[in-house]
Amino acid sequence: AGLHRPAATAVRIARLLAEARSDDPAFRLSALSTELAELLDLVRRPAEALSPARRSYRPEGPLRLYGLFTEPVVTASGYAGATVYALAPDGALRTVSDVAPGGPERALQASGTPVPGGCALPLRELGDGGGVILTSPTVSPDGRIGGGGQVRSVRATGADWYEAPLAALWERPPVGQLAAVLHWLAEPADARAAGGDLLFLDGICTGAGFVVTGGPTLRLSAPDERPELPYAENLRLLAGRSGLALRLIARVVPDRPDRVQVLAASWTGHDGECVRADLGLRRLHRSHIPAVPVPVPVPAPVAGPADPAGPATGTASAEAAPSVVPVASAPPALPVELDLLRRAVDRAVAGGRAVTAVSAG
Repeated sequence: AGLHRPAATAVRIARLLAEARSDDPAFRLSALSTELAELLDLVRRPAEALSPARRSYRPEGPLRLYGLFTEPVVTASGYAGATVYALAPDGALRTVSDVAPGGPERALQASGTPVPGGCALPLRELGDGGGVILTSPTVSPDGRIGGGGQVRSVRATGADWYEAPLAALWERPPVGQLAAVLHWLAEPADARAAGGDLLFLDGICTGAGFVVTGGPTLRLSAPDERPELPYAENLRLLAGRSGLALRLIARVVPDRPDRVQVLAASWTGHDGECVRADLGLRRLHRSHIPAVPVPVPVPAPVAGPADPAGPATGTASAEAAPSVVPVASAPPALPVELDLLRRAVDRAVAGGRAVTAVSAG
């Protein structure tokens, strides 16, 4: 064991500082603030910062996986690749990744890497409704599947997001999902299971934002705005179709309760078939999205708010005409005191103590 976590965090901070100096559009001050806060917390408690250099993997029996989506990975420490999230029979999420040194262009290439075990199924196809059976896999405590020499794989039937077993992920009330995410965030980083920060949401695009079925209105944001990845462009297209019903996989933004980062989406296309897209890999065009939205199967609204601190707003049922846009509540925001504190921290990170002293005076 060693101080590998603080070292890795310091490398990420150095990368983010380089992005800031070069005016990289992917730079986010909030990301730098988060990494710096984590580093300060780790060096304050060195005993808890100790960790092994490599993640441990344990052998597991035959494993049946249903692909959910594929996410391009570009880290601040100079690594890139692709990660597939898949559902196991026990209801837990597992990940299969190909990540190595490189930039955004490698993330797109890695999505074509085959699943370990010799079945010649690309990661991207597994994530796009594919299925696989692994024998003799190795799995880490956080759900990552290793590529050891003993693992073997064969293609299997996958599932649509509206079919069992995947559909169950969207049947949980948003408030319950959010509570689970907050519990996940409170756990030590090394103990967090794969996909614990994901939300599975149904709703409708409106001029005020994305109205979640059984939940609030949220803003949809891109996880990564690098031009090499099509997140931002795809979200602009989807959000511009007011009345479009979407089924989303999104990631919570802890310090931005009014928004989620959208990773994948599904909607009904021109021919009445469901379109399913990994928004960081597939570049959409206007022809992919119907100008006049047509109904998709959306679960009935669930009573209760998605955020214990904010009001709830329901949406129309699956039988309602999609052209009827529900009245949306304003997206939730941080309490004023927390928002002021966050801004002060960001100023200190960007300009140092001198800037903070000037603003305080």
